[in-house]
Amino acid sequence: MTVEELNSLLSSRENEKLEFKAARNSFSWDDLRRYIAALANEGGGKMILGVTDRIPRQVVGSQAFLNLGERKRQLTELLRLRVEAFEIDHPNGRVVVFKVPSRPPGRPIQVDGAFLMRSDESLVPMTPDQLKLILDEGETDVTAEVCHGTSVADLDSTALSLFRTGVIERATSQAQKDRYASMPIERLLVDTGLIADNSLTRAAILLLGKDDIIRRWIPNAEVIAEYRQVPNKIRYDRRENMRLAILLGLERLWEFILPYDLPIRDIQKGTGVNSLLRFPERSVREAILNAVVHRDYKHPESVRIRISPEKLEVISPGTFPGMITSATIADEQLRRNRLLAEALEKCGRIERSGQGVDLMIAAAVRQAQKLPTFIERDQNDVQVILFAPVDEGFLDAMQSVPVDTWDYLTVDAMRTLDTFRQRRLDNERISSFDLSASGVRELLEQEILVSNDEGVIDINPALKARRSQKQMFKAAPIVNRTERKQQIFNQIRARQSVGTRLVDLHQYMADLTASQIQALLKELKADGMIRLEGRTRAGRWFPSGLQLQLPL
Repeated sequence: MTVEELNSLLSSRENEKLEFKAARNSFSWDDLRRYIAALANEGGGKMILGVTDRIPRQVVGSQAFLNLGERKRQLTELLRLRVEAFEIDHPNGRVVVFKVPSRPPGRPIQVDGAFLMRSDESLVPMTPDQLKLILDEGETDVTAEVCHGTSVADLDSTALSLFRTGVIERATSQAQKDRYASMPIERLLVDTGLIADNSLTRAAILLLGKDDIIRRWIPNAEVIAEYRQVPNKIRYDRRENMRLAILLGLERLWEFILPYDLPIRDIQKGTGVNSLLRFPERSVREAILNAVVHRDYKHPESVRIRISPEKLEVISPGTFPGMITSATIADEQLRRNRLLAEALEKCGRIERSGQGVDLMIAAAVRQAQKLPTFIERDQNDVQVILFAPVDEGFLDAMQSVPVDTWDYLTVDAMRTLDTFRQRRLDNERISSFDLSASGVRELLEQEILVSNDEGVIDINPALKARRSQKQMFKAAPIVNRTERKQQIFNQIRARQSVGTRLVDLHQYMADLTASQIQALLKELKADGMIRLEGRTRAGRWFPSGLQLQLPL
C-alpha cells in the first residue's frame, strides 16, 4: 500500500472490512489478535494503526509493534492465517497495516475460546445461527458424490466379502444377521448409501474399488509408507506406494508396519504372555483410518506414513475439519467425509464417532509413553505422531492397574495421569495438583493415585511403580527385513525333514512377536520360497525347493 492509497482510505467509512486505531504509543497484543480474528471471520480486511478512527481521520503515527516481523509470525502461527504486516512511511508518522485474509470456507477463526465479529465499535461473540451458517458453507461430502457409469463390477470381490462380513458381525440380532447374509450385494450397497442413482458413490470406490477404478476416479487416494532406520535420513530404507480399496489397504499397511513394530516388553497375563509393541496396533490403525477417512479428497496430495525406531507419523492432506483444533480433537466431533465414515462404522472398522482419539491417548498412557500429538501444519496437512520411547519405571505401575479400571477413566483422567508421569520423571514434588479437578478426583477414586496428609500426590504403592527413569527406553535397532526372511528361510530349510512350527520360529527369534513372524512367513510363501502343511498354528512349514534371492 502506498501513501496515496492510504490517504484515499482516510475518508472511508469504518466497516467490517476496515479498522483504524490511533495507537500512538502502543496497542494491546490481545486486542490485536481479537480484531484480526473478527476481520477474518467477516471475510477479511485491513487493520490500520497510526490513524485516528473518527472522520475526519488524521495520520498521527504509531510506535506499536516495532518488532513487526515477529508479530506477523505469531499471528500466522496462532490463527493459521497468512496475515500480511507492513509499515508505511507517511509524512505524518509511521503507519502499521495488517492485511487480513478471509477465513477458509466453513471454518470460523477462534481466539481465546470465542468466535468474534464486530458490532459497531465493539467485538462480540458470533450468534449460534451465524456460526452454523459458516460451518455449513462449502462442506459438501465429496465421498457422497455419484460416479455415473460405474457399477458393482468395478468393485473388488474380496473387499465386498469383507464388507458384508463386517456388516453381519455388527448386526444386533440373528434375524438381521440372516437378512444381511442373504441380501444381494447391490441391495446391501444401496441400503448403506454406497450406491445411488444406479451408480457407485466415491465412498464405495474408496472403500471397495478395484485399483483401476480408484486410479480413474480418485487418483489421489494413495498412501505412501516409508521406513527409515535413522529418522532424519533423506533416503528411505524401504518404501511402498499403495492405491487400494481401504478395506484391503488397511491390512496391507499393517503388514508393512508390523516387522518394524518390535516388542518393548513381554507382560505376564495369567498363564500367558502378551508383548507390548512400541506402537500399539489399535493406535496405528486408528491413526491410519483417521487419515484416510477425514482427509480432504479435494487436496491433490497423498496420505504419508513415516516410520522410524522412535516414532510413527501419519500425515493427512487438508486441515482439521470445522472448528476442531489440536487442543480439542479429543473432545469435538465432525466428519468431513460422512458417507465414507458411516460405511466404515457399519462394517465395524472404526469406533463410534469420537472414540478413536480417546483410544490412542489411553494406549499411550497404559504403555507409559508420550501422548500422541495432532498438529495442523500451515493449513496444508494434519500430522499425527505416535512415540515409541517408554518410561520404564512408570510402565510397571500402569501394567498393574486392573484392566477393567481403564474402561471407567475419562480423557481428562488420562491426561492428568500423563502430566503426573512427566512431573515424576523430572523428580518434581507433586503437590500442586488441584485435588478437586475432575481428572485428579477420578484417579484418587480409582486408587491409581494417593494423597498423603501433606497433600503430596504419588502413585499408589500397591501398583509396584519403580522410580521413573529420566533416560527413557528406546527400542533396539531393527534388523534388515530381508535378513530376517533369510534367517527364517534358513531355519525352515535346516528342519525340512520334520517341518517348522510357528512356535519353533518364535523360540528361535524371540525378539519378534508371532504376528511379525507370520507376516514374514506370508511374504516368503508369496515369493514361492516355502509352503505350509496344516491349517492351524500347529501347521508346519517346509522349503519349496526354490532359493531365496537376496538383493545385491
